[in-house]
Amino acid sequence: MTVKKKWQWGSIALILLLLAAGTYISTSERNGKLTFSEDYKPMRKAKAVDKEELPASWREVSSKEDVESFYKKAVPGYSLAREQEVMTSPNVSARIQNRDGRVQINNVWHTGKRIYLFYSIDLSALIEENENSRMQPIPMLESLVWNETNNNDRKSMHGRIVHQPKGMLFNNRLYTVARVVPAHKPLDEVSQDQWEPFEPFNQTIPTTMNLNIGGKVYSSDSVAVQYQYQPVDHKLKEYEFTGTYETDKIRLKPLSLSLGLDKTTLMVKVEGDSKKSIQAIEGDLLGADGERLPVVPYLKPVPERKNVYEMTIHDSFSKVPDEVELRVARIQFRGDTSYTFNLDLSDYDLEERYIHVNKTVVEVEGTNVKLNKISNDPSNRFGVHLTYEPENHDQDIILSGFPSPSEQKNGYPAETIHITSDNGKSDSSPPSVSWGNHTKLDVKPKLIEDAENIQIKVTDVSYSRKVGQSFYTRDEN
Repeated sequence: MTVKKKWQWGSIALILLLLAAGTYISTSERNGKLTFSEDYKPMRKAKAVDKEELPASWREVSSKEDVESFYKKAVPGYSLAREQEVMTSPNVSARIQNRDGRVQINNVWHTGKRIYLFYSIDLSALIEENENSRMQPIPMLESLVWNETNNNDRKSMHGRIVHQPKGMLFNNRLYTVARVVPAHKPLDEVSQDQWEPFEPFNQTIPTTMNLNIGGKVYSSDSVAVQYQYQPVDHKLKEYEFTGTYETDKIRLKPLSLSLGLDKTTLMVKVEGDSKKSIQAIEGDLLGADGERLPVVPYLKPVPERKNVYEMTIHDSFSKVPDEVELRVARIQFRGDTSYTFNLDLSDYDLEERYIHVNKTVVEVEGTNVKLNKISNDPSNRFGVHLTYEPENHDQDIILSGFPSPSEQKNGYPAETIHITSDNGKSDSSPPSVSWGNHTKLDVKPKLIEDAENIQIKVTDVSYSRKVGQSFYTRDEN
């Protein structure tokens, strides 16, 4: 063989070796699934910097185990997602245009409803070449762009500042995690109702990161990132409950629990006074070692199953428990009670942006309805803020806030606030904001113009009734 041919064969062998190595680094396949890279090995060594010049004081760690601990605290269900091998590990590095450094996308967890992007930035890219670098804004991922060949790029807005608890330093990089919506889907699917399931997805998409560094936005080069979502891989365990709670007012029977990586679904059957609508359950799910998940209160009726409701908790335990305890504290109803109070406008300077009042305006079912404050923002929206304070938090019935606006679509009366002004005008509307023991009522400008007093009547008042009972699941395995 001639020297020239030896050189040609040697070149071909070297190219094949590099391609094989590149494929191994970018995919790390195991059993057909892309797995997490446990070594956090960057594709290149990051430049050392004077950390005194960084715009923030992030905690620095010395091992990949510390980075793991950070991610476990930052993202619920992270450990289980690792075990289920649902993450992809692009481990791709991209140049940040006009900055001295790169950004690396290490791992991606696509849950269907959201995407967790685990990435790191070279510290050298965060250093400003001036004496006041510590005064520069803290960096943030401003948006993520999915590049498409038909020039119809999709963007997911983010805007999360990487302040001290949200990032840590390791090997001259800032490690953090972003949560974005899956905007690589058609926009009408992204905004779909939260109860509708997402379809399986597995696609490699050129991705660009827009990073706000020092108050300016810099784009990364586009790199290929695999996004993979398979619903069956996110399901962990199914449980069935035993036991029933029953009084002359309520009959509650928890049915089942579906534990998932990023979503837990609880099914219950609740029956009560036919004149009242059941709105919510307040309580907790307890797993192993006392781990607790607050039950998201609002109920969604299950079609074609009378008195059966579904609650979706977008959270999970850190490990799969053998048994789950459901502690039900209270059940919330919409009743037929109403209350009325007057607001003397002449008592307040309505030119003030916020007027703190904190006085009881009416007492209903052992609960003080308090006028917390009055707000008057620049858009001419006059707001009345109410809070509910029971005389005894352990009492049987407590007045509570209204359902959220999304829940009002499930049969809640649209007009529960009725306002009459002494200027001869009146109006009816739903509460504008409501959560927990707080409700905000918007009063239209026409009702306070040339008025000294308005009367506010609230109908279909929400209240909660005490339960205080635990239910347990059977381990079917």
